[in-house]
Amino acid sequence: MKPGDPIILGNRSAAYMRISLFLKHRSPTASEYRPLSGLDMTTLAELALKDAEKLMSLQNDAVRSYILKANALILLERYEMARDIILSGLQVDPSSNILQASLRNLERMPSSLFRTRGHDRLERTDDFDCTLCLKLLYEPITTPCGHSFCRSCLFQSMDRSNKCPLCRTVLFISPRTCAIR
Repeated sequence: MKPGDPIILGNRSAAYMRISLFLKHRSPTASEYRPLSGLDMTTLAELALKDAEKLMSLQNDAVRSYILKANALILLERYEMARDIILSGLQVDPSSNILQASLRNLERMPSSLFRTRGHDRLERTDDFDCTLCLKLLYEPITTPCGHSFCRSCLFQSMDRSNKCPLCRTVLFISPRTCAIR
């Protein structure tokens, strides 16, 4: 048995995926009361993908390598790439029931899960920006009225008045009473 043996690579990839799926579907209460140590589900899925890619380089005419790689990509939520791999596998064996079923399952998923090519980076939103300094929140504080500001920005604005800078609600906080640091 060699480390690059296709049987070992395929079986190890499948084992990583099964463990990853187990962790993905494990209930939060089970995780809380009986925590597990070891690799997280994403790392396991990445290891499964790595082995599946090695297997594909050794056996690019085997349907199993396409199935393993597509399933690993689905676990990593890379649906567009998984779809491309499934289509490539169907070119190798158009009659593969497993690949056809995988393609049908992917096509049933909402299109919002698929990222369009070239738009893989998430766009930065202003949800985490301070409305006073217009920068990323630093030591954020949320007022009782629900507005969030940088700690220093809020207390600088409260030097002038004891009101929320946005909605003008009277605030009963000060740097001394706000102990969160």
